[in-house]
Amino acid sequence: MEPKVHEIDPNGDTLLTLRNPNAPFAAPPSPPAEQQEQQEQPKSDAADEPQTLAEDKPEVRMRLSSRHLTLASAYFEKMMSNDWKETTAEGDYSYVVDAEGWDEEALLTLMNIIHGKTADLSMTINLEMLAKIAVLADYYQCHVAVKFFSSLWLQGIDRKAMSGRDLLLLLSVSCVFPDPDTFKESTMSLITKSTGVLDSLGLPIPQTVIDAVNERREKFIPAIVDGLKRLIRYEYSNRVLGCSFDCSSMFIGALGKNMDSLRLTDQYLTPPYVGHSLMTLKDGIFDFSEPSWRRFCDGWRTNRRRNTCSLSDNVRPIVETQIKRVVGLELKDFIKTS
Repeated sequence: MEPKVHEIDPNGDTLLTLRNPNAPFAAPPSPPAEQQEQQEQPKSDAADEPQTLAEDKPEVRMRLSSRHLTLASAYFEKMMSNDWKETTAEGDYSYVVDAEGWDEEALLTLMNIIHGKTADLSMTINLEMLAKIAVLADYYQCHVAVKFFSSLWLQGIDRKAMSGRDLLLLLSVSCVFPDPDTFKESTMSLITKSTGVLDSLGLPIPQTVIDAVNERREKFIPAIVDGLKRLIRYEYSNRVLGCSFDCSSMFIGALGKNMDSLRLTDQYLTPPYVGHSLMTLKDGIFDFSEPSWRRFCDGWRTNRRRNTCSLSDNVRPIVETQIKRVVGLELKDFIKTS
């Protein structure tokens, strides 16, 4: 296939060739079963498939200015001053640079910014594209050149109901273009919403940040469950309800059965607590089934013990207390901003 050509600078002396453009970006790791299936495939099939896919994608070429590149990018400044092999001259180009797998639109946006061609840039972009540009800015070390636009784009990102991979994309942007508020907000959301061990997905997020988020998540989940277990232990000595034998028995039984249905017993709940998040725990515990207190409790029938003989009134404070303790990470503790 004929390559696509972008003349960023018609008089430019640098040719950048992007091979295998638009490769998968920040893809979640394959589940163990899927990984095993891939390993069991015949080697010939596994070797042929990527080659076929790559051949189907036309190369993307960009004519660029070495002066603009070296002024904006520490990566290109070092590469061109050291006469790296990657910059072998070709035809009327003084430098020829190869790239692999980048998103074409993101790379084109970055090069337009570096070359001062910003009049037609959109004032808003989606989170996926912003993260792709952040990865490029981090790789080519041109943070300063992109800083203004990254701040503008970040303000336009809708963060309502954001979860999962999107939170990791947002976190990566706040790491590349240091933003303490976004960093703290995204790490707090990851701590409370993640249902398993986080993976950076190849994004420019320091491993220390990933480890800290995982550690805090794995700290608060058992804290909530331990609080529920304490209720059961205390009720054996009538220290929770302080009511009749019937009420105590119902309370212990109902709490135990609800915990088992949510898989919060020792049989199921082991680190790293895959399948559970603080938010799913909150929703599940707040939805615990209540016994029919009115049938056995004199206080409920006379409306004198409504706030005591209640499963919900005793388990909710445990969850709320722990979730209130969750705070996001501080950017300065992980990334130098000056």
